[in-house]
Amino acid sequence: LYKLNTPLENKIKKVIKEIYRAGKVTFTENAKKEIENIKNNGFNDLPICIAKTQYSFSNDPKLLGAPTDFDIVIDTGDNIQE
Repeated sequence: LYKLNTPLENKIKKVIKEIYRAGKVTFTENAKKEIENIKNNGFNDLPICIAKTQYSFSNDPKLLGAPTDFDIVIDTGDNIQE
């Protein structure tokens, strides 16, 4: 889907758009800082793994199933509430 030397943000966008069929991808400030930390530690050229809820490809709890062309926000997971 992507080359390993692709910038991390682009890898994430590629997976989100090609696999999850999202439209717009936005990164929170926390996510941007974490991505910068990952790059600074030399991990940019590794493959990525993205965890999603079993209910939807989106991050909108009301948008169930496999929607298309939705907006998604990439966060670090620090703000997840159970």
